Amino acid sequence: MNNQTNWKFIGIVVVLAVIVGGGILCYFKDFTKELISITQFPEIKKSKKHIEDEIAKWNTYSLDYELAFISRDLQEFPEEYSKEEREKLWKTLEEMKECNFDIKYPKDWVDSGAFAFHGAIIPVGFGIKREGADHCEFGIHFYRDETFIENEINDLINAGAQKSSVFINNYPAFKLTLEENKGGFVKYFPKRDEKSCFPIFYGYENNECEEICEKMLSTFRFLEQIIY
Repeated sequence: MNNQTNWKFIGIVVVLAVIVGGGILCYFKDFTKELISITQFPEIKKSKKHIEDEIAKWNTYSLDYELAFISRDLQEFPEEYSKEEREKLWKTLEEMKECNFDIKYPKDWVDSGAFAFHGAIIPVGFGIKREGADHCEFGIHFYRDETFIENEINDLINAGAQKSSVFINNYPAFKLTLEENKGGFVKYFPKRDEKSCFPIFYGYENNECEEICEKMLSTFRFLEQIIY
């Protein structure tokens, strides 16, 4: 009888055992991840449904409704504006028709409505109306001067803002984020038909405000051109 140990054979068996065992362990880990993902899916779906239901109850701001009032005022109260202001406002109104939009906002927020200011038109600003609430604002400006927009983007980058390319409801946009000591400031530049329309911005002092502003942003959409 040969009592000599066959170390070569034992070594091969050990290596095979490690390989097979490792494979089983990896498969078990992947299976566990899949199992966890499947068990969490209803919660993820439920959470998304909850957010959609929450937003569905919000107010809706429509630019076309607001611009109709400014157009009426220009026609009925021309004495309120100088000739130069009227010409500039009519030109801005025509440009803004191409950028018609609506957006939703929480019921406990207020909107400024569109208003004319020194020959320019500010589409809207939103803010919390609760007393004692942290600073939280969401605004939409209007200008289509690409050079002016480019300069503003560069100014924000020079101030330390981080720039990234994003989409807002399938509209290409630039996003600039500027972190501050308390909260931060975010500005988006969405485009319609390759042209910038509205720089959209919000400032926040807490995560709740930031989350609300991002939810508002998710409801922003361009509409058909206004005809009136």
